[in-house]
Amino acid sequence: MVTKLFNIVQPERAYFGQKDIQQTIVLKALVRDLHLPIDLRVCPTVREPDGLALSSRNAYLTLDQRDDALLLSKALKAGIHSYTSQTSPVASTVLEAATTNLSQGIDASQKRVSLDYLSLVSPETLQGLEDSDPVKGAVLVGAVFLHNAGRTIRLIDNVILS
Repeated sequence: MVTKLFNIVQPERAYFGQKDIQQTIVLKALVRDLHLPIDLRVCPTVREPDGLALSSRNAYLTLDQRDDALLLSKALKAGIHSYTSQTSPVASTVLEAATTNLSQGIDASQKRVSLDYLSLVSPETLQGLEDSDPVKGAVLVGAVFLHNAGRTIRLIDNVILS
């Protein structure tokens, strides 16, 4: 669909948000592989003051789900803290910090939140990093399901470890 749009519009530049990092990585490969003359730019994720990534899905959150939605961004912050507090951080320690933080939050949520995935991946290939891999430039990505009153909403978020 995006290829059709690019062919019809023929933009010089296209802007996509970092929040959908998996999409942007695929689109970068598409532009590169098809030799499309497009400057693809990734814009930083915009966040609420409490850290929740802005998303059109946030409008569907109940008050409880809004509070629960913060679990993912808090887990990503724990991964960032692990990354910045070590002199030579590796994938296993950063991912463990984020996973532990998220697991504790999910346990406390009384089954209102469930994990879809939490991974530390290469920014070029989306392949998961090995335990001892250095993580500079890697992307900590995650998704959770928020359950409440028969409604389930899936939220995604990520941070780049620069």
